[in-house]
Amino acid sequence: QSFFYWPYVFQEEKYVSYQSGNSLVHPDYRGKGLFKLMLNFIYTDDKKNEIDLLMGFPVEASYPSFIKNGWLNILNLRWSVKLINPFAFLFKIDNIEQKFLNKHTPTNYSKHSFIKLSDRDSFNNWKVNYSSTKILFYSVKENENELCFHLKYNKRSKFIHELIIGNITSTTYDEPFLSFCFKKLIKETRKSWSISILSIAINEHLKEKGLLNTLKKNNFRFINKYIHFIIKPLNENSAYITNPENWML
Repeated sequence: QSFFYWPYVFQEEKYVSYQSGNSLVHPDYRGKGLFKLMLNFIYTDDKKNEIDLLMGFPVEASYPSFIKNGWLNILNLRWSVKLINPFAFLFKIDNIEQKFLNKHTPTNYSKHSFIKLSDRDSFNNWKVNYSSTKILFYSVKENENELCFHLKYNKRSKFIHELIIGNITSTTYDEPFLSFCFKKLIKETRKSWSISILSIAINEHLKEKGLLNTLKKNNFRFINKYIHFIIKPLNENSAYITNPENWML
């Protein structure tokens, strides 16, 4: 069982959070409570009192064990898909990395009233080096507002070339600016004939509906595919972090 530090932030407050990563029990020893022991191991560490929460995105096989261990499935991320080019499989993958390298991190992103992943350079540098897949960026600026999309290329089966939208860091999440940025991203993506779809998994319960409404207005189609998001608070002040409306994921 592995846990990785992921700094989530709310305005200027940082949550010390660890994400449950890869875990595996040998087939000969399953059903004997070993996974529970692995989950409990982190609580025995002296640093337990310094951790605000544990979080994760479990697969179906491990999901019941997390819930039995007291983790909370406060929300599921729902996938939304935008068709870019249905004939993309006919084209050779171009050098997509050269198209999406213009990263410019907004400087005042932390003012928003929801919890989201930190975009500090120190963490991003670690994340880029840790990830086995190249992290791409597309930045947009209009007047005083700035936004940066974090992106990953993925190939599904033999024919679907997917560009996944991950972290979105912005000075504002108002619909007009979000829609402006998404339209520019869609336009830029269509310049690459080899991309089939744009996709994003989002929290439909977020109290600020700018992103959800923007996806609908830009003809993203919500499909019945979800990612579990689970947390286990380790401090007494957990009411805010257990409310699904407060998470920008």
